[in-house]
Amino acid sequence: DVCAAPGGKSTHLRSLMPSNGLLVCNEVIAARRTILQDNMEKWGHPGYAITQIDPSLFQKKKNAFFFAWVDAPCSGEGMFRKDPDALQHWSIDHVLHCAARQ
Repeated sequence: DVCAAPGGKSTHLRSLMPSNGLLVCNEVIAARRTILQDNMEKWGHPGYAITQIDPSLFQKKKNAFFFAWVDAPCSGEGMFRKDPDALQHWSIDHVLHCAARQ
């Protein structure tokens, strides 16, 4: 899961995988990576690793993964209902930045 936080996609994907599989959960934003780590630990299923690297670095690991899961462009709009202040940080430039990164 290339942009894994907060962990909903990762827990679901790991549930669908064989028991001996390994899911790499990546999140480039440090604060979101901490939330991802907490949620994966609470979920309690083994067979995952959490990374915090630029997704372009995965290209160097040819044939290391069966597939990559990306929920893009994720621009944080899901936070509007939880945090009214999140709307103040939204802009077209922010959406374009997130899409390019992802």
